[in-house]
Amino acid sequence: MICKRILSKISDKNQVIITKSEKWQSTIDIINNSILFIGHDTSTAHLCDMLDHS
Repeated sequence: MICKRILSKISDKNQVIITKSEKWQSTIDIINNSILFIGHDTSTAHLCDMLDHS
C-alpha cells in the first residue's frame, strides 16, 4: 500500500515534497500524527492514519 511505503521513508519531518517532473509534484503533510498525501490534483488526496499503517 502506498501509505506504508511513504511512512517507511518519513522520520520527523513536517512536510515532504515529491517531484516526479516539472509539472507533477506531490506533498505529504504530517498533521496530528496522520499523513495527508496530496497528488497533482487535490481530489486524489488520501488521508492515511499513521497508527493503522505503521
